[in-house]
Amino acid sequence: MRLRILLGVLILVIGLGGGYTLWKNARQAAEDKKAIERAATFAKPFSDSQAAFQQKRYTDAEAILTDLLPQTERDQPGSKNLALVLEGLGAATYMQHRYPEALAYYKQALELSQKLMRPDDAELRFVLLGMADSLRGEGNEPAANIYYKQVLALLKLHPDQSRGDYAMALLNVGEFAMRNGSFDEAKPLLEESVAAFEKYEGAESTKLALAQTRLGEFYKDESKYLEAEVLFRKALAIQETKLSPDDPQLAWTLDELSNVRFNQGDSAESDRLRAEAAAIYAKATPTETSSQSLLLIRQGEVYAEAHNYRKAESLYKQAVEAEEAQYGPDHPRVADDLSFLADLYRDEEGFSLEAAEPLYQRMLAIREKNFGPDSIEFSNTISDMALLYFFEKDYSHCENLAARALPVQEKRFGSDSLQVSTTLNRLGICQREQQKFDEAQAALARALAIRTKRLPPGHPWIRTSVQNLAALYQEQGQPEKAQLLLQSSSATGTNTTDKQ
Repeated sequence: MRLRILLGVLILVIGLGGGYTLWKNARQAAEDKKAIERAATFAKPFSDSQAAFQQKRYTDAEAILTDLLPQTERDQPGSKNLALVLEGLGAATYMQHRYPEALAYYKQALELSQKLMRPDDAELRFVLLGMADSLRGEGNEPAANIYYKQVLALLKLHPDQSRGDYAMALLNVGEFAMRNGSFDEAKPLLEESVAAFEKYEGAESTKLALAQTRLGEFYKDESKYLEAEVLFRKALAIQETKLSPDDPQLAWTLDELSNVRFNQGDSAESDRLRAEAAAIYAKATPTETSSQSLLLIRQGEVYAEAHNYRKAESLYKQAVEAEEAQYGPDHPRVADDLSFLADLYRDEEGFSLEAAEPLYQRMLAIREKNFGPDSIEFSNTISDMALLYFFEKDYSHCENLAARALPVQEKRFGSDSLQVSTTLNRLGICQREQQKFDEAQAALARALAIRTKRLPPGHPWIRTSVQNLAALYQEQGQPEKAQLLLQSSSATGTNTTDKQ
């Protein structure tokens, strides 16, 4: 009897086990079916959004992904698909120049992707690049550069997958270094970006032309005009074939080549090239690489170079208004555009120096709010203001601002950087006018030593330093020493106290 009971229990257990297995299999099949249905529901609209993006229908792509987002958050929380939707929304809003929204989407996508992927996963580069581009679009260049460097480090681990992304990361990090005066860092990055674009994108790539233009600008600033001209002409050959005739990138390259030809002594060709650039800018419209405000600034620079300062003033003001309308009055990009207008009022005759000061003060307030009083952005601004006070003959105020900017620049750029030489020059001429001759001589001599070391012979910045130091010797009653300095450096011409 006991055996039959035990056998009955065993049969019951086996029966229950078989039933559980069947139930579990049925449940798994149902879940698999739902997963397939969810995947199909996701795949079609996501594919449609990608197609719209590739066709540059960014508003359509955004609309599709916006509809897809709540469904994906509900059905696939914490998934790679959700990260893809967020990343896609970041890209779509970025292409519409809505950078704060793009940055918010990319932040969410990055947080999720970092949970799902290894730190060295090459796929992370896409969302990292999105973060970097959005931050740069917002005007936060230092933060953007951090992400560009992360992309660069990541792609060096995956050279087989990097291709054009690696080249673009090189270009972006190199551009940032060049703009911030880290020339030793910038040069190899820009040169490698040109080689990488040619390798991965081909000899007729518009991205290659962009990299060639940036490297050409670097060589131009080093007074290597022949090397710069070769690069600008190569870039033009690509852009004239691949870009529309009114693309602002084409105008930018023409304008840079114009500057080089002027420095080489061919003013006739320089004028012709600048006129071509101005004609393109006059009818150009914003592109993926040139926003409305950036286009206005570049148009203004062309007119300023042609000495049409009133037209330049009008364009700079329009750029400021465009940035204010898009980002608000306290955004870093507003301060960037204000700098063009303030420098114009400070440096060119026909404008009131008094009109420049409130613009600089506003720039200071914006940069202090966004970056802090010890930031390089704030310090660069007070260095520029120092020159304004020099022109206004407020030499004590000029000296104080230059002295305040100097240690921050030395820490950020290095004690023998060209940025430091600029502030030393401003400090020295202010001290000279106050007859603080020993301090002035130390500052001006140091500025000249930096420029002699870092720039080619005959560079205009060297000439400026020589003339300022010679003027100091004259003030000290040492005309022979001044004449000897001028003769040894071939720095002829009238004394200059320009912005450098």
